[in-house]
Amino acid sequence: GSSLLDFFDKAKSKIAHIHLSDFYPDEHIFPGKGRLKLKEFYNHIKKENFTGTLSLEVDPSAFENYKDKSTTLKELKSFLNAIR
Repeated sequence: GSSLLDFFDKAKSKIAHIHLSDFYPDEHIFPGKGRLKLKEFYNHIKKENFTGTLSLEVDPSAFENYKDKSTTLKELKSFLNAIR
């Protein structure tokens, strides 16, 4: 019943690793296309000086042309630049 930010704030002293996967209607979709407010969350944990690890799980088919590694890397870099 709480938001992602509320949960993080309550549990941050116990969190060493965060594993994210955006979703809706499917799981492991391209970050930012689902229900998670990843940019807001990333900026929040950065502001809180989170020093643990962060992983992002994305199904390969979530990328426009997942068989082309250079296109996939460009899409992912574009997303990472957008949240910074």
